[in-house]
Amino acid sequence: MKITDAKNIKESEKELIDTITGDLNWDSIEEIIKNKHQIELEDDIEYQKGDIIVHKNEIAYKLDFKIRVSLSVLFNRQGECIDIGTPHSDDSNDGSSGKASNTDLSADDLDLSI
Repeated sequence: MKITDAKNIKESEKELIDTITGDLNWDSIEEIIKNKHQIELEDDIEYQKGDIIVHKNEIAYKLDFKIRVSLSVLFNRQGECIDIGTPHSDDSNDGSSGKASNTDLSADDLDLSI
C-alpha cells in the first residue's frame, strides 16, 4: 500500500542534495585533497551527481564532481616515462622534478646532437 507519492520523495531528496552541495566548504575540501593527494584543484569544478547512501551503517551523502588538475609528465630522450605528477607534487627537489638542482647537469655536459 502506497502512503506517499514517490515523485515527491525524489524531488525532496534532490532539493536536500542541492542544498548540501551549495553549502560545501571548498577551502576545507581543497585542503583535504592537497594533503591526501598532493594536488591543487583548478577553478573548473563541475557537479556530476549526488546520492544518499548507507556507509558503515550510517546515512551519508555521496557527491560526485568532475575536477581539473594540472599534470606534469617527465620523460627522457628515448621517450621513456620517468615520472607523472602534478607541478606541486614534485617540490621535493630530489632531482627527479625537472627543476634545477645541485645534481642536474649543465648544458655543456649534455649531448644535444639530434
